[in-house]
Amino acid sequence: MRPSRRFSTKTYIGFGLLGFFLLIAIFGPALAPYNPSADTGPTLAGPSLHHLLGTTQNDQDVFSQLLVGARVTLFIGFLAGAIATILSILVGVTAGYVAVGVTRLVVVANLFLVIPACHW
Repeated sequence: MRPSRRFSTKTYIGFGLLGFFLLIAIFGPALAPYNPSADTGPTLAGPSLHHLLGTTQNDQDVFSQLLVGARVTLFIGFLAGAIATILSILVGVTAGYVAVGVTRLVVVANLFLVIPACHW
């Protein structure tokens, strides 16, 4: 008999990636080899041993920008998720208490499901 797992393999991979990016966000600025705003190399250089992801058109190291920018990016992502969760709870609870609200909420949800997504 096969032992039951608590989570699927995809869940473990997702938590591993989240942990990796959290570590980058926490320790990234300390690990950045260059100042992300400083001119550090040739313009638009490709990846090398000195610049792991190359440089930008402003001679800035892309790897250092990635390490330093991860903190702000994760913060904005978690903040957007928290705001969306709070709004959805408020709308759902309000619609549950008002009988007419449920019908209107279903109509609005179906309207957004019918509108095709734009792929620009």
